[in-house]
Amino acid sequence: MREVVLVLGAGASVDFGLPTGHALSDQIARLLNFEFDTFGQRVSGDPGILRLISNRNNTSALVNACQKLARALPFSHSIDDALYKFGDDRALIEIGKVAIGHCIMIAESKSWLLKLTANPINARKSLLSAKEHWLFRVLKAIQTNRRSSELLSAFEGLSIINFNYDRCVEHFLVHALQPAFGIDENDAARAIAGLTMVHPYGSVGALPWQQSPAYSVPFGNEPRQENLRKVGERIRTFTEQQAGGEEASAIKKLIGSAQCVVFLGFGYHAQNMILLGGGVRGEGPHVVGTTYGSSEPDIQVFAERVRANFSRLRNPELVDSKSDCARFMQDHALSLFG
Repeated sequence: MREVVLVLGAGASVDFGLPTGHALSDQIARLLNFEFDTFGQRVSGDPGILRLISNRNNTSALVNACQKLARALPFSHSIDDALYKFGDDRALIEIGKVAIGHCIMIAESKSWLLKLTANPINARKSLLSAKEHWLFRVLKAIQTNRRSSELLSAFEGLSIINFNYDRCVEHFLVHALQPAFGIDENDAARAIAGLTMVHPYGSVGALPWQQSPAYSVPFGNEPRQENLRKVGERIRTFTEQQAGGEEASAIKKLIGSAQCVVFLGFGYHAQNMILLGGGVRGEGPHVVGTTYGSSEPDIQVFAERVRANFSRLRNPELVDSKSDCARFMQDHALSLFG
């Protein structure tokens, strides 16, 4: 299989029950919109986050940061954009990361993916009901003509750059690989360890089966005061990524060696395109991507951003705005992975 890099945006997680970028911003704005009556009692904003910051020496600054971010979010394209805007405000960045972690953990706890950890019969039913899902199609395509003894090379030629904070892809794969290859969770985890996946903005934590030295959070755990700060520390901003590090180097290496780059559920935001640029060599990879729900003028802007950040690139093939992630993979899985 040729070297394919999937670049995932919020739209790729929507099918798992996670919020779009705009919906995430709205949720965070509601969480942080603290208002108090004349007696100092909270009338809006999330009580859990308020309890978290009430135990700090800089409580007043953190409450002000919450209100400042909540008021600014409606004027930002995304939470990432808002955090970039206020990159010099350390209190705001800290509380923004905590709010992101809170919302993503709540969304994971409500996702249909949680059914995969139920009893085996219900788990199998949930997997079979997802056979039209884009990730189901990817897994089906890459393991075609592959023997079960070749499990550890199941993801050879595939890499993922996941701009989402959730762990839906990892959670789905560890449960889907087991019936697909007739293996247990330990073997599935070993196979997934061979899949290169980079989260440029971090995630809410490693999953327990990943046996990572990083802070781990079981899928579906709801946010609690004792874990929110640690979860927030796992989130990174655009400015932090620009400073370099292992993830930035890994992204450039993946894009530089890719023969095909697939944008899935991606918004083509300028900041994210900058993070992806700079690694292209030669004539560049073949680029294809979704533009679900976008207007023709916006699609032209997306294409120009791709060309601008992938030097010497051939014209990107951005599919029509009526194709969501599932339809896209229905049409392209064979050509990409077959």
